[in-house]
Amino acid sequence: MTLIEVRQQGIAKHLLHQALTYLKKIGCECAVLQVETVNSSALSLYQAVGFREVSEEVRYERDF
Repeated sequence: MTLIEVRQQGIAKHLLHQALTYLKKIGCECAVLQVETVNSSALSLYQAVGFREVSEEVRYERDF
């Protein structure tokens, strides 16, 4: 979770660009992310830097 005071400043986008640049530099050919479908902020960020949805995972959980 991101603090409200630092949201919408481009920090996450910058960090993501830096990470992807580094991964490409060391020979990585693919990056895969997993995000909750309700996390619209993360989805928007990832789409803005070129990620696309390739599948939607169905997961079952149970709390005890």
